[in-house]
Amino acid sequence: MITTFTCNREAAAKVCGFNGIDKTGKYVGIITQAELAESKGGATYLELAIKATRWVEKVGDQIGSEETGEKAAFVRLFLTSRDGQRTFNADILDALMTVLGIEHAEAKACKVFNRDNTSRPGYRIFELEKKEVGLLLQRENRTYVDQYGDQKSTHQMNIVTPYDVRTGRCAKEIIEGRSEGTIVDTRFKSLKDKEPKAAPTPAATSQTTPAGGLPYDDADAPF
Repeated sequence: MITTFTCNREAAAKVCGFNGIDKTGKYVGIITQAELAESKGGATYLELAIKATRWVEKVGDQIGSEETGEKAAFVRLFLTSRDGQRTFNADILDALMTVLGIEHAEAKACKVFNRDNTSRPGYRIFELEKKEVGLLLQRENRTYVDQYGDQKSTHQMNIVTPYDVRTGRCAKEIIEGRSEGTIVDTRFKSLKDKEPKAAPTPAATSQTTPAGGLPYDDADAPF
């Protein structure tokens, strides 16, 4: 049993130090980690660790003013279903690649960082990381029944569309060759939080760790 303790100020700073993205809004920042993995049920997903440096949030119908600082979120995109069928989130990935000017990307075996900055073997798509991008995010409120039969509330953040920070263009406008973007702002004005329809029992979404070496051990921690 440990009986003596030395204060670790770095560890102390982590307590209540995570300023998370929890509101519908337009966020500008970087993707610090793009992990590709497989759920226990066999679905492929991409989990994006996002660090925003400026944003405009919306509460109800009220759009706030632009703020700066640091806010973070983890957004999980299921790219295929359990039976391997492509999902709408795969379109989101295509749109993200278009906005970032990426024609081809490949997941590489490497070091993957957990939310507490511990690490494990996994796969990352480095082409998506450390580039400035705009993201229109929608808060989805959810309810579920816990193991004791009690109804609980939670939320997740979903990507409505990525966009180019300099021009405001989404993927559609880039592909059509428009010089400036209007779609994102128009969509933002009418966007509301997504409310839950029911209270299903949550399915487990634990991930498996893919086999493979660690050729990119020197990858930086996402936070």
